[in-house]
Amino acid sequence: MITYPTETSFAPHDLDGGDWSAVEPLYQALLDRAIDSPETLEQLLLDRSELDASVAEAQGNSYIQMTRHTDDEAATKAYLYLVEELAPKLKDIGFKLDRRIVQCEHVDAMDQSRWGLYFKSLEADVLLFREENIALEVKEAQLALQYSECCGAMMVEFQGKERT
Repeated sequence: MITYPTETSFAPHDLDGGDWSAVEPLYQALLDRAIDSPETLEQLLLDRSELDASVAEAQGNSYIQMTRHTDDEAATKAYLYLVEELAPKLKDIGFKLDRRIVQCEHVDAMDQSRWGLYFKSLEADVLLFREENIALEVKEAQLALQYSECCGAMMVEFQGKERT
């Protein structure tokens, strides 16, 4: 993991973004944080972005390992944990954060040339969110994993060598 130290980093540099017990308190801290000005709203958005990036990096690394080594049970198990356990919790707490942000009284006072499109996207996400879709997204990811395993196990002869 590449880290770029800053003096004001919200997420610890050694955060395991693929571990719910590590990220949940940070997401909860964002949910509980007072938003009493446009500046505090902006800081919440920046801190959330940093935390989301740590989680996305862990998910991406796990996906890469799973697709590179489709016969590796540990890589598959780690990826399934992210898909079946972590992702549903992230979607739930992410929705709560999105809803809190779009309902915040300071949204209109923010620089709309910088944040306007982001707020519109969050508002659409909040309007479209349905809790029952979380389970469907988990099932979709499980099926995608099966497909990846099937494709990864295929062999062809190319230039005289057998390859995946």
